[in-house]
Amino acid sequence: MSASPTEAGPAAERKEPNHGLRIFLIWLPIAVAADLLLFFVYGPHMPPGQMSNTAASQQFDIKIMSVLAAPVMAFVLVYAGYALIVWRHRSGDNEDGPPIHGHARIQATWITISAVIVLFLAGFGTYELASPGFAGAGAGEGPSAIWRPTGTELQVQVIAQQWRFTYRYPQFGGFETTALVLPLASRCSST
Repeated sequence: MSASPTEAGPAAERKEPNHGLRIFLIWLPIAVAADLLLFFVYGPHMPPGQMSNTAASQQFDIKIMSVLAAPVMAFVLVYAGYALIVWRHRSGDNEDGPPIHGHARIQATWITISAVIVLFLAGFGTYELASPGFAGAGAGEGPSAIWRPTGTELQVQVIAQQWRFTYRYPQFGGFETTALVLPLASRCSST
């Protein structure tokens, strides 16, 4: 009597599960939950807050970038956790695994998704920096300054270093000093 393939033993019949589908089904709800939490729960409380138009704009930018980065980070963590659990070394198993060859569809998908995310972030960042609502590089400059004094005022640019401040006076040829020197209010009247 010859043995059929089903009688040859459980090792001959054991079929490898679809690991890609398993990883995707674990990753998808985690990525959706992370994005929803980042956008709706943590997003309104992200620094720098919404105390000014510039801060609100920066907070929105950070929120968008974190929502795009969260699924990528979730995939890396899910894949690492899955690999540690499913493909761990089992005692008594000293055989080498099967030879691994490239998988063109997975490689093309990964490269395409990465390229789309990077190009979107580059375009988004360029648009945000070049938009007319961008308020300059600080120091109250820009098209939508919070307060513009009237009359003749002394311009002072404050540059913060780690342990001190430097004060620059653009009206006096860019003179810099570490001591803030301001004229008395009576001397600042307009002429």
